[in-house]
Amino acid sequence: MILQDPALRLLFREFLRHSLCEENLSFYLDVKEFTSNYRALEKSNALTRLDAVRETLAGAYGLYNAFLAPGSPCELNIDHALRNSLASRMTRAVGDEESMLKSLREVVELFEHAQVSVFKLMSS
Repeated sequence: MILQDPALRLLFREFLRHSLCEENLSFYLDVKEFTSNYRALEKSNALTRLDAVRETLAGAYGLYNAFLAPGSPCELNIDHALRNSLASRMTRAVGDEESMLKSLREVVELFEHAQVSVFKLMSS
């Protein structure tokens, strides 16, 4: 697969750069790393610690601000409803420990939906 092979991924990135949509690959790979880290924390039960939840949410905010927030430097072209769902969830991802963990789970799920959407854009 193109995304698994570093040399092919570099060539694909160049193609996307010329197509003016390189940010799609950056987002796809960043979300892949983010969700992998989240799953590892979840598997190790580290998300029972409030600091781990906060740190992971901070990473989610970084992704949101880089790729999805209005006027972000690498703003993606994704479905309006999905963008609104992410914006709404990101603004409500504060509170007590239980609500922050619930918000984090929802944010991860929305990022995965956005990742699938971006993958479809890249493959077309």
